[in-house]
Amino acid sequence: MGKEEGAACRVRAHSPPLKRKEQQTDMEANPLRRVLTAKATTLVGLAMLVALVMLVMASLDSVGQAGAKPKPKPQPTRQFGAKEVINTNGALPHQGTYNKRKGGTLIVSAAGSGFSNTGAKTVGMTVLVDGKNVGTAQVFTNENLSHKAFVSVFAVVNNVPKGSVNIELKPLNADTQTDQNDFFRVTVEEQPRG
Repeated sequence: MGKEEGAACRVRAHSPPLKRKEQQTDMEANPLRRVLTAKATTLVGLAMLVALVMLVMASLDSVGQAGAKPKPKPQPTRQFGAKEVINTNGALPHQGTYNKRKGGTLIVSAAGSGFSNTGAKTVGMTVLVDGKNVGTAQVFTNENLSHKAFVSVFAVVNNVPKGSVNIELKPLNADTQTDQNDFFRVTVEEQPRG
């Protein structure tokens, strides 16, 4: 091998392959490809960093909770209350008691049934809160001796003081008859002062 041939071999051995030269030339000639490649590399690096941080946070969270007892959540002070004060059958009158936590407003819902000995009469019941009439549940009956459901009443009672509240159901009039086949239900809901 002569000097010239040996030099040519060394040049070929140290020069990059032709394909690599084309890619390098293509990268230099196409700045958009260079920018996109750099951004893709950065994005992959960021994704790996986020995954690593989340993994560390998850492991710290589980380690922190391993021996720790959860703190009890503070119970909010109740501003509302509700109770079924009457749930019975039989002849009127009926009564129940609601113990009001705070002064304010009550919503009293009452339902019941009854009949008339003669037809073509209005029958029903009055709802009293501490002796004061707050609403009427009633219905018109065409037939005699036919038990009818009264249209329910939802009475809003304002300025009720704190403490025991008496709820009463009484017949609406002399035409209203009730017996063991009639059912009555009263629910009281307490609202905060508004």
